[in-house]
Amino acid sequence: MLRSLFRMSSSTPIYDSILSSLSTTFPSALHISAVNESSGHNVPAGSETHFLVTVADASLGGLSRIKRHRAINTALKGELEGGVHALRIVAKSEEEWEKLNDEEKGEVGGKAPSCRGGDGSLPSKK
Repeated sequence: MLRSLFRMSSSTPIYDSILSSLSTTFPSALHISAVNESSGHNVPAGSETHFLVTVADASLGGLSRIKRHRAINTALKGELEGGVHALRIVAKSEEEWEKLNDEEKGEVGGKAPSCRGGDGSLPSKK
């Protein structure tokens, strides 16, 4: 079993916190990753507000999609209460993850939908 590696950096506190929380909740996960997608949205440079997280863990097997997402939302409760505006989730069982080829794994989240922070909760890029 090869676990995906991820980078920790003190200049990305929310990103680091997301990875830490997911690793704590899913300690034997086959894969955990987070992608900060904020730069593609209407937020200031360097923001940590929009993320794609991917988790492949045996505990997600047999759960419905909504229960998988709830498990990840629960793991990231603090981050969601503390500045994360948008969270896209890919939650797979280990078996589902292992069936994907490398190209499919790289594209598992697809393209992020458009978001302009139109609810007024985010600072403008200006």
